[in-house]
Amino acid sequence: MTWRRSGSRAGLAPAQFAHAPGSEQLHGQWNGAQLVVEHAGSRGRKLTETLSLEDGGHTLVIHVKIEAGDSTQAREMNRVYALVPAS
Repeated sequence: MTWRRSGSRAGLAPAQFAHAPGSEQLHGQWNGAQLVVEHAGSRGRKLTETLSLEDGGHTLVIHVKIEAGDSTQAREMNRVYALVPAS
């Protein structure tokens, strides 16, 4: 699976996202129900993001793992996004 991530999509139609200036092409693979994306992070360190849906699809969890660098330790963190019902 391949997609592009862009810093700004304001004013773009969905079909134009892949051609947004400064967009980054990312590649991922499905591991069961999780999407695993590996790419170069800051200073060339490997960054692995694992995306999964929890809570019956109401919560998106992105587990981020950054490999150790010359003077930094490896890091791991979770980004959690909850679905908010429309009001």
